Amino acid sequence: MKKSNKKTLLIISAVCGAISAGLLIFIVYNLVLQRPDNIVTAQETQNITYLVFQKPNPYIQVPFLGMDENYLHTYTDYIKINSNYDCALSEPTNLEYSYKVNVVLVARYRKSPGAPNNPEILDKTYPLDSETKSINSDKISVARSFDLHLEQYKDELSAFASTVDLPVSGEIRVDFVVDLKSASGSNDGISSSFTRSVVIPVDTDFYNISINGDKTKTNDYNVPVKRLSGIMIGLLAALAVATFILALILIKRTKNNKSPYRQEVDGYLKTYDDMIINTTTPLDFERYEIILIENFKEILNLSKRTNNPIMYIETEKAALFYIFNGDIVHLFKVENNL
Repeated sequence: MKKSNKKTLLIISAVCGAISAGLLIFIVYNLVLQRPDNIVTAQETQNITYLVFQKPNPYIQVPFLGMDENYLHTYTDYIKINSNYDCALSEPTNLEYSYKVNVVLVARYRKSPGAPNNPEILDKTYPLDSETKSINSDKISVARSFDLHLEQYKDELSAFASTVDLPVSGEIRVDFVVDLKSASGSNDGISSSFTRSVVIPVDTDFYNISINGDKTKTNDYNVPVKRLSGIMIGLLAALAVATFILALILIKRTKNNKSPYRQEVDGYLKTYDDMIINTTTPLDFERYEIILIENFKEILNLSKRTNNPIMYIETEKAALFYIFNGDIVHLFKVENNL
């Protein structure tokens, strides 16, 4: 067997052995060593920005105002609101998320000095946008941008206020709501609702916009570890055993893959070691009468009858087994045809 072929078989057998060992370790880990649960951290961020665009007029030249300024309803054309939601998980997880944007009209009895907080008397919701998706990932990102025109909502709040005898204050609120939960059929136990709101008062000529709710939110969830099914474990175990057996066969081949000549000669030497004498001095066959023997069994029987040892020497062309019997040499030859 060539050295390169033998080396290739050894490499393949080593790879098969490593695969079988790895599969068995994985099965043992899954059945015995794996923890019953795992901590998955979800860090959510909801960043909201806005610009207040002005109506064309001869007095104010700038097209829009930035955040945290004072604004006039009279000169407000629309408000552009941008929302960027990102969720980073500590590992890929099966999730369902629902992203909703709602415009909510709120009216309250106007507060009087020294009076307790007055309750809401109107809470009307208009869906603006929504998205629901199932994913397996360690990251969620949703970006949205809206042009919010106030007139229609202001008119509805004014119409409602005209039906109420007491003074009423109103506001337009834009809610950005993200609900996270484990995927259907999963018992991971992930459940979260994250809301930030843009609040716009409408009961005064000058108004300020506020953003309510935390910008970031972090939760840790105990997620059960996904264990392998019995069928999958059985298949992996069968594959591990098969690759291990293949490794043994390949290793055996590297040891036993000899030429027929080598196998025959080594077989005689090993089996009849106590009856064969290895020699290193070449025999001068010209001094003797040579009798060729056709098979090893004959020279073996002759050795037993004459009580003479079997001599052995190997040349480049053949392995010679012979017995001296006076001036006669009984010779059994194994030709090396390589």
